Amino acid sequence: MKGRCCTPIEFWEKLTRTKTLEDDDILKTELRRCISTPWLILFGIGQMTGAGIYVLTGEVVRAKAGPAAPLAYLMAGAVSMISALVYAEFGARVPKSGSSFTFAYVTVGEFLAFVIGWNILLEHCITTAVAARTWSATVNLLTGGWLSNATENATGFFYLAGEKEYPDFLAMGIVILLAIVVVLGVRETVGITAFIAVCNTALAIVIIVASALHADVENVRNTERGGYVPFGAQGLFGGTAMLIYAFYGYDAITIAAEETNEPSTTLPFANISAMVFVTILYVAMSLALSFLSPFYLVDPNAAFAVAFQRLDMEWASIVSNVAALVAITGTCLGNIYSVSRTAFAMSRDGLLFKFMANVNTSTQTPILAVVVLSFVAAVLACIMDVSTLAEFVSIGTLVAITTISACLIVLRYITDQPDSYLLDPRDDDSRELINPTLKMPFVPFLPVLSMLLNVVLLLQLSSSAWIRFCVWMVFGLLLYFAYGIWFSNERGNLRAREDRPKKYPSYGSRASSLDFDQDRPKKYGGTSSYGSRASSTDFEQSGDQLKEAVTPTLPGGY
Repeated sequence: MKGRCCTPIEFWEKLTRTKTLEDDDILKTELRRCISTPWLILFGIGQMTGAGIYVLTGEVVRAKAGPAAPLAYLMAGAVSMISALVYAEFGARVPKSGSSFTFAYVTVGEFLAFVIGWNILLEHCITTAVAARTWSATVNLLTGGWLSNATENATGFFYLAGEKEYPDFLAMGIVILLAIVVVLGVRETVGITAFIAVCNTALAIVIIVASALHADVENVRNTERGGYVPFGAQGLFGGTAMLIYAFYGYDAITIAAEETNEPSTTLPFANISAMVFVTILYVAMSLALSFLSPFYLVDPNAAFAVAFQRLDMEWASIVSNVAALVAITGTCLGNIYSVSRTAFAMSRDGLLFKFMANVNTSTQTPILAVVVLSFVAAVLACIMDVSTLAEFVSIGTLVAITTISACLIVLRYITDQPDSYLLDPRDDDSRELINPTLKMPFVPFLPVLSMLLNVVLLLQLSSSAWIRFCVWMVFGLLLYFAYGIWFSNERGNLRAREDRPKKYPSYGSRASSLDFDQDRPKKYGGTSSYGSRASSTDFEQSGDQLKEAVTPTLPGGY
């Protein structure tokens, strides 16, 4: 009966309906599949290192962990490595755009998937804005403060959350410029980000060597201002929580799954390799800064450049400023790519407005998704400061990776899914299920440990960050219940799947591993496993016997 209210059970079923991927749909895409393993590793490194080194290091050393910042980076890296393993397994199993959003959608259902996707949009938009603000602050430092003075004189200032601010049009402009690069295509985006990663690594080594030449162990001992951990355990864990999103490039790697060659092997290797590399680089750079300058003199906006200036090392200050501009450009570029692909995946599934799922046939990119989300990031970069944005984004990141850790447990122990999901695309006439290259060890212990650690870090964030997060979620829930729940593709797909006989089990179904042998029609006949050939005597039977031999027997009477 049309117009009737749904029952609580029906409402619950809507919230928990899962995304179904048929076996002939899992590798199909409108996007350009062209990224190989080395390029994906460099893409992840380029996306991560800008924010981790030049955006957050100064803030964490100055206001959170002090000289213990390397320890905070090490703890954040350890927590993130567990999460990266979870994402690596999911990426190999479900090679689709959307990463966290898609992983949640195929396991725990639509509502939680939307919440995660909504938070990922927030995280990447704000990370882009933070990086762009830092890029602008670096240019301002190189011009001796001329940029900020000229802007304030021309436009005046305003107060935001009690702080005096001026509009940052340069930050806004760099976001728009890099959005144009992302629109041009994935090859251009990944290629430029990979080149930035190589340049940034070389410049980081120069900075580490320059810092070692003027290292002072007293800066680390800090005997006069609270010792090695001046802000105590709370400051150390608070710094660790803030640093989590500096490692979130593994999400960008899995977001690229739909544009990656051989995702079942490329994604796990790229994820782990990039994480190990950036953790070592982060610890080395934070050690260099801790030995180079007393923590209370560190400038959060340009930590290395100001420290070198104080020591009359102008050449090193210039190198660090150039390195910051190069690295932060890579962070902006990677995050604009990531937020556009997440919005594309959510729109394609009907949970966001459909126009953002349109893919340009020439560039094979979702241009409208890039434009809309880049505009949001550009506005944030124009009006909000770094410290306000940085802590805010960590909440969305931690919520997402905590939920995905739970999703892996659901996948392994509750949905009864078989170990093999992907189809070998090399031969369409004889496709066979293949095993994921990587399966996370020690499940459920490591995912549970990851969840507990993430919850501890969430509790370290400020109340103001939680208030902003709740406001963001209110807008998201209004959008979901006003639009997403009604226009979800799964709303129509669910009834269609119930009405048609199942040929193969699919994502979202509760099939046993035996079903993969039983449900597939035998290629040559007989009752042997899929792909086995009948003996030569089978083909010498009479017509009726041969017909019976090659007719598959499917469960359920189909």
